[in-house]
Amino acid sequence: MFLQAKPVFAADMEKEMNLQLGFYTRVPCVPDALLRLTGATLYEVFINGTFIHRGPARTCAGKFRVDEIDVSSYLIRDENVISILLQSSNCYSYAVPQSVGFLQAELVSGERVLAHTAADGDFHCVHMTSRVQRTLRFSFQRLFTEVYRLTQAQSHFSVSPEAAAYPSVSLFEQAKKALLPRDVYPTDGEREVARTVLASGTVSEFPTPVYPDKREYHPSPVLSCFAPENIEINSAQIAHAYEYHPTDAVPVDAAALTLPADGYALLDLGQERTGLITLRVSTEAPTRLVLLFDEILTDGQVDATRLDCCNAVVYELAAGEFDLLTMEAYSFRYLSVIACSKGKTRLYDTGIFRIGFPKIEKTLRSNDPIEQEIFSAAIETFRQNVADVYMDCPSRERAGWLCDSFFTSRVEYALTGKSVVERAFLDNFLQAESFPSLPDGMLPMCYPSDHPNGVFIPNWAMWYVLELEEYLARSGDHTLIERARERMLALHGFFTTYENSDGLLEKLPSWVFVEWSHANDLVQEVNFPTNALYAAMLDALARLYELPALQKKAERIRTYIRTHTLVGDFFCDNACRDERGILRLSGECTEVCQYYMFYFGVASPESHAALWRILTEEFGPDRARHGHYPAIYPANSFVGNYLRQDLLFREGRYEQILREIKGYFHYMAQKTGTLWENATDFASCNHGFASHVAVWLLGIRNNQ
Repeated sequence: MFLQAKPVFAADMEKEMNLQLGFYTRVPCVPDALLRLTGATLYEVFINGTFIHRGPARTCAGKFRVDEIDVSSYLIRDENVISILLQSSNCYSYAVPQSVGFLQAELVSGERVLAHTAADGDFHCVHMTSRVQRTLRFSFQRLFTEVYRLTQAQSHFSVSPEAAAYPSVSLFEQAKKALLPRDVYPTDGEREVARTVLASGTVSEFPTPVYPDKREYHPSPVLSCFAPENIEINSAQIAHAYEYHPTDAVPVDAAALTLPADGYALLDLGQERTGLITLRVSTEAPTRLVLLFDEILTDGQVDATRLDCCNAVVYELAAGEFDLLTMEAYSFRYLSVIACSKGKTRLYDTGIFRIGFPKIEKTLRSNDPIEQEIFSAAIETFRQNVADVYMDCPSRERAGWLCDSFFTSRVEYALTGKSVVERAFLDNFLQAESFPSLPDGMLPMCYPSDHPNGVFIPNWAMWYVLELEEYLARSGDHTLIERARERMLALHGFFTTYENSDGLLEKLPSWVFVEWSHANDLVQEVNFPTNALYAAMLDALARLYELPALQKKAERIRTYIRTHTLVGDFFCDNACRDERGILRLSGECTEVCQYYMFYFGVASPESHAALWRILTEEFGPDRARHGHYPAIYPANSFVGNYLRQDLLFREGRYEQILREIKGYFHYMAQKTGTLWENATDFASCNHGFASHVAVWLLGIRNNQ
């Protein structure tokens, strides 16, 4: 894919964690200019100081997707500066596979190469020492927190790289990389500024900041990080270091704010957004600028560690003017800006440069304002969770989780008529040569990512097969299906080793997952929702690869569950062996278990009419208020409430769905403008699968 460029990195720094390098070159104004690049871990591209792109798109460990950007319209000067900030994290995470850092880039016009990376190439390299290296991890799942020490000259690297006076480094060429095309949409979107100032005033520092021990993000025996004694600036402690003293007078213009000495302002974007935090800052004196952010407010303030991550970016700024842009994408509605300084600090255009799916032109044919509000929240949730892969959430993890993807993939097709991101998402699992630390045949629960602790969710691998079959129906892409054959049969082989004499899966290893509710306390030894899902997986494999024996096997599982697991009208969740080795039902029945049975063909409205009537008429968003069936533990958003709505959709109960959607989702749309991981806001308030609400709304309103 490259004509001359070689993968390069700073000599003797290849094994460093959380290292930032700056690459730059000068090029003339030329027509048809194409910038081609890839690298690890992530990069931002600027031309003459203007931010134009963030990449690369993620893929499996050991391979790299190449960006190709038409930059002709940016080369407007006789001599133009192309600068690239490269962040090499070089550590394990769920967000991106571990890799040593490198950059491979070239600018071409036709077959003419104007600049390229090589040991003796046209790109110069400096060590961006303004980025503090020894910092906390952002979360267990993601990479490092951002902390900077900046002089005014250093902040202008993208415009005047020589004047920024960073130390130059020599480059060495790495071995040839395995390269893939990007294959997904560009993720760089609109810039939005904060709309409202909710509060402002001054801060004072607590003598001894205290925060819960569970919010320390290191050390971890399986994830790369810096030892606690080596942390140079602890962002989590800083996030809890200040007491707020609000004033009565609140500024009305959020786009241009002047903070007093040791001042703060609490800003509101109006709805949750995801992207790079951006602002211009003018300081009269050296200033510690602290950015704290979250999806919701806690007791009227931002709790930056609410989500078991560190939603904080810290800048140590000299006096002067700065254009600031984060390297990482963050999700929030509320942003607290604290300026600890002896002088005034001025903030301009504080907001976010959106990172996610491009704008979607899709309308809902409905005159109901609540439906429109929920639909808009579903669109936002989709856009913010679908960049280069389908993510579970764009905040705490930014990881490509299976099962979530089954639902999100339907949304992509419903909104665009295509499955572009889905193909890349499924392909990432197939591109991988192996999955270290996982048993033979098993798929990782989220990918591209690292799992050095060997944890996996066997249920999520089953959902991959179900999605593969739906993808074929959407795309007609038999080539990818055939490429998946060997891996899918190996997955089936893994599960066969856990089948008991009745053909049921028993004592599955690692993290058996049904949903975030009491149902997940009932997953062993024989879990019936998991076995119903297994039967559906076997059916899908049988249809995909013409294996009728697997269909018979699936029906035997369903027959066993139908005839052995009913407790009254309800299906029991699990059975365990007694002292004589005989399987005994636990007697516990959860709401989500019932939905699994109907969703995966164990039961139907005809075969189990009494249970179907109870579920449709006495369960739903108001069940707790009415006190119906208190012994049946309620379902949570994922996956129970979604299976319920999809079952109602299958049966054409459209008016009931519309009523229930309002009960389940309207309060979410009102509070954050996005849809949540759980029924309450204690976890993520922006989860990819939740955008599936758009599929039901479009299916009902636009197809009537």
